[in-house]
Amino acid sequence: MKVFEVELGGKRRRIRFTPMDGAKLWRRFNKPLFNLLMHDCMAVGSNGKSTGEFNPDAHLALLSLGLATDEETVSQWIYEAQCGHSDVTIADFVMPAIKAAFYSGILGKSIDLDAEEDKSGKAQSHSTDP
Repeated sequence: MKVFEVELGGKRRRIRFTPMDGAKLWRRFNKPLFNLLMHDCMAVGSNGKSTGEFNPDAHLALLSLGLATDEETVSQWIYEAQCGHSDVTIADFVMPAIKAAFYSGILGKSIDLDAEEDKSGKAQSHSTDP
């Protein structure tokens, strides 16, 4: 099993998602999780190209659920990490959370975004069935 982590609040923190986290995201944003992750978090349009239009609320919700910490604390950790580091962006923290969400199976199957693309050019998926 892969482990996803970010360094926030002065230490390495593990990111993991439960089925309840998927339900919470669905209820809050009222959209399928795949669309939320691709469109709102990764800013990828239905044509597969970058739109540049990400949703910072979705970023914060995803990170706080994955870290099992309230949004205000996560926001403060990100602010502290960015102070004095102009090269640090929210993407540095959100991408590991997006990868963890896809891998966790909350979308109905596990998708490893880090896996090499197969012959058809799609990311490899792993069933979460026993």
